[in-house]
Amino acid sequence: MEAVAAIASIGQLTQLSAQILAGGYGYLAKVARAPSEVSELLTEAAAINGLLGHLQQLSESSSAQDDPLKSLSKVGVFKECYELLSLVKRALEACEQIHGKDLKNVGRRLLWPFKERETKDALQRFARLRGLLSTAMMANSAQALRRIENIQEAINSQVNDLSNQVASHLDQEELRKLDVWLGPSFPANTYKKLENVLLVRQRGTGSWLLNSKFFRGWTISSGGLLWVKGLPGSGKTVLCSTVIENLLGTAKSSKIAVLFFFGDYRDEKKSATTGFVQCLTRQLLRQSPECQQKTRIIQKQKSKDFDCGPTNADCLTMMKSGILSLERTFIVVDALDEVSDKESISKMLKDILEMSVSSSEKGERTPAVNVLVASRADAIVDRILRPLRPYILTLEVGSRQDIEQFVEAEIEVRILSRKLKLRNTSLGQEIKEKILSRAGTFLQARLQLDSLSALMTDREIKVAIQNLPDGLEATYEKILATSIDRYPGRLQDIKTLLQWLVASEELMSISSLSEVIAVRPGDTSLDVDAVPTDPNDILEPIWQLLVIEHLHGDAEPRVRFLHFSIREYLCSQAIRQGRAKDLYINRTEAQEKLAETCLQYISFENMGILVPDIANQIFETSQDIDARLPPPQPFTPSLLRYAAAYWHRHFWKCSNLIDDLESFMKRIGPRLAWFLYPDQHASIYQLWEAVLKAYDFKIKYYKSTTSPLYFAIRFGLDDIVDVLLPKFPNINCHFSDKYTPLVCAVRYNHISLVRKLIDPRVGADVDFPTKARGLTALHMAAELANESMVEVLLNAGASIQVRSKSGTTPFYRAARGGSTEILQRLYGLGSEVDAKTWDNWTPLMEAVEHGHEKAVELLLRWGADPRNESLYGSTPLSLCDEFSELGDGRDGFRVMLTRALEASEERPVGAIPDQDEEEIP
Repeated sequence: MEAVAAIASIGQLTQLSAQILAGGYGYLAKVARAPSEVSELLTEAAAINGLLGHLQQLSESSSAQDDPLKSLSKVGVFKECYELLSLVKRALEACEQIHGKDLKNVGRRLLWPFKERETKDALQRFARLRGLLSTAMMANSAQALRRIENIQEAINSQVNDLSNQVASHLDQEELRKLDVWLGPSFPANTYKKLENVLLVRQRGTGSWLLNSKFFRGWTISSGGLLWVKGLPGSGKTVLCSTVIENLLGTAKSSKIAVLFFFGDYRDEKKSATTGFVQCLTRQLLRQSPECQQKTRIIQKQKSKDFDCGPTNADCLTMMKSGILSLERTFIVVDALDEVSDKESISKMLKDILEMSVSSSEKGERTPAVNVLVASRADAIVDRILRPLRPYILTLEVGSRQDIEQFVEAEIEVRILSRKLKLRNTSLGQEIKEKILSRAGTFLQARLQLDSLSALMTDREIKVAIQNLPDGLEATYEKILATSIDRYPGRLQDIKTLLQWLVASEELMSISSLSEVIAVRPGDTSLDVDAVPTDPNDILEPIWQLLVIEHLHGDAEPRVRFLHFSIREYLCSQAIRQGRAKDLYINRTEAQEKLAETCLQYISFENMGILVPDIANQIFETSQDIDARLPPPQPFTPSLLRYAAAYWHRHFWKCSNLIDDLESFMKRIGPRLAWFLYPDQHASIYQLWEAVLKAYDFKIKYYKSTTSPLYFAIRFGLDDIVDVLLPKFPNINCHFSDKYTPLVCAVRYNHISLVRKLIDPRVGADVDFPTKARGLTALHMAAELANESMVEVLLNAGASIQVRSKSGTTPFYRAARGGSTEILQRLYGLGSEVDAKTWDNWTPLMEAVEHGHEKAVELLLRWGADPRNESLYGSTPLSLCDEFSELGDGRDGFRVMLTRALEASEERPVGAIPDQDEEEIP
């Protein structure tokens, strides 16, 4: 009965979609300028109609027990199809009614009854359903549908179920606080990427690997590295996602964790490494109570340290505590070669892999750590990982069957959905053979199919398949050259779009990119009429090279290149030798373009009118209620957030890339006037500051307008600091965050600015303290374990004896930071080893509390008193007991302190051990 009901449902859906197509195309035939949304939704409805019909034929010829329709019905696909098709039908009926009232369809588009977001949501739902139906159509049983269910179950299990397993250890509110403390990124985008890849993957992809003895042996081994190598576009991401899905589905024990990371070429070196460790730590937080406990400990310690977030070393410590508590941890890293700091990430993976070996040698329980890395052949990665004797798998050998399946299935789906329009359907076999003879990767096969799908006649397709390009670069050149020929009047817009996609700091939304295209060099206001009515139109010339995707928490989709290699090609010498040379992207010129556009956009005269919700906050703050702006305009700018958040990043990159800085500063100076002279451009400066406050959780202090010098120092803008310093009345002052200019430069690690500020011509007092805690620049540098910065400050005469308001010395802060090099430097200059704070706390106690074993060893060797008791009764040894209760016993600390206590009974308090006395291990 269930199968019969499913077949009845699919029959009704086929009829409904056919009615919509008949009515919709009839409507388009009658109306000259119908809404573009009608055509888009009809295309999707046609694809659904074709797939439903084909699936019904397959199901009628298969046995009931293998019928995939039951599984589709179970996951609600038919119900969602009905809801979507009914939605489209109602929209078309509304358009018909408007047209029936004899409204003149001249000079403007007819009113579309959906909001833009509703239309996009419908298109995305259609695309997802099309993927599910395509997968089912390729199956001869319900296995494919059950696989779809398993995808969702596995992902949901990782995000939710594992969190529930440890709910008794940490409630959700505290977990949320730890997420906020770890930083702004969240692993939801990682899970979203996994889900997106799995939904478009063809059935059976990667099964050759999963079913191999090679892979199964790796999954049950005591630990090891599996390195998957492949050419650009050879399917590494799909294979990694398949492996992750398999591991999530089989790792049912709470003692087995599955962690994964997708590399992103846009991340800078620092943010790439931080993103990697934060992503894995966040995932492990939800799978390991021990990782949570360690995170709580470090978070508590850091709450005293300038409200700092965790360092990469902290995250690595949290991860290790979690891994050591588990029986097995799988880590899958895709596109390692594409991340900017692949060397640091490779070293971290090496460190994690070697951790289990170290545990075994110490006689401790040995956790299994299995790491899979996917990348192109890369010398840096090879140098670090090859000594680990990895299993190496070359994709070109194993993935040929996957590519054949992909091409065959993709051609069939495109023919059924009318995306590939063939009068003679037998031409599909010839297309398959030609593509497989030329395309050695998934990416090249897809691009070639996209090119053929854009053609209108069988004759054009026959000619095209005889001239398919060889290799990715030739394919990219052909696509770009075709765009130049087809859209000669839009060449500059296409290049501008490519510049932003190459150089932007984050994935750009479609609406933001459409505003970029509208900005011209002489504009003083944003010309709303110049912004494309349909933002999607700007992508049309290069749509084959792009992917549109939703990220967690975003209201609208974002655009990225289909593959990292496209960006490489656009910036290479190869493109300059071919037909697409006019679209060559010079990285320095791209950074200049983005910096100038962002600064220009912020300074537009009408920006306050376009964002009254933010602008009115400024007027309310200044008590100028009568100056409130008018209600919001129909157009809402999308680029403002990006421009406000990232103009300084592009400016900084320009100042480091451009040889002729003087000319650059002269050229961009007028764009910077609002920042350099905020008194003359108060409304613009305050609007920018308010936008920054609204979107950047790290910027906290906005009760009064913050000095531009503060931001210039914080952002590391040396050239702008040079302009602002002569106008600054007193360099020894306090910003609104209570820091001095010098401490601010130290806090954000800008050593060139520190040197500039302590120059006698500028006159920063190297020992001038912060307002809140009385910390000097040396206090700050010592606690942040910044060895180079400490050396610069000491050479400038920084005092090692100066104390903060709580009585801490730089040596004390160095013990908290844990750098043995800084401790040795300060000790050699005569720092007091047992310098006590107001509550009788010592450097030794700080080193114990913060888990710095080497620092504890040094301090004890120098005679630090292990018997010291704080105002509240804590001792170095009792701190170890406190951490034992939190699951962090610090056994090595306990051994050292116990030995030191025994030795201290034989000598006076504060005496330094004899040189021939046995050193504390």
